[in-house]
Amino acid sequence: MTDADSTSSIPTALPAGTAPTITNHILTIPHRTFTHFLTQIVHLSSATAQHSLFVHVTSISATQAHSLLPSTSSADDPEDAELKAALQAAGRAQPATVHGNLSTDFALAMAPPSTSAYATSTSIHSSSNISLANSMSKRIALKLGLPQLLLSLDIPPTLLPSAGQPQSPADSTALLALEKAIRDACASTLS
Repeated sequence: MTDADSTSSIPTALPAGTAPTITNHILTIPHRTFTHFLTQIVHLSSATAQHSLFVHVTSISATQAHSLLPSTSSADDPEDAELKAALQAAGRAQPATVHGNLSTDFALAMAPPSTSAYATSTSIHSSSNISLANSMSKRIALKLGLPQLLLSLDIPPTLLPSAGQPQSPADSTALLALEKAIRDACASTLS
């Protein structure tokens, strides 16, 4: 057997464009207290054109959201500095870094290639008795046809439903808007 006839046991490199990509999104929802969420999406794709997403969502303040967004002009800089100084003087300064938990509510959903089949999901970790990530990941994976979707939610407990207590309509609407915003961010990442 010559070198030309032998087959290599070393795996070939994946085609171009299959390296993992990470995108960040600031999601804004209609709610009186929790209006901004930082979403980080890790997009993995295989040589067989299969796509998987790891999505982490955490609540952030409006000030943090503003500081993370790209600046379109520097005209607001003196005003922003004055606002920060006033907040600090009042003892209400926002932290400069985003703090959150990676797995307050963490679930894995898998959707089969057939759109008529049912998606399945499992809660990997949940710090409450209700796993919002479990149901949300299943619906998003099925809607987008994702073979795997890992969804990590760090949502303030006051926004989540409590067992035995009715959820306020504003909180319920906000969670629906958040799910749609997450789904849209995932769809944007896949396109």
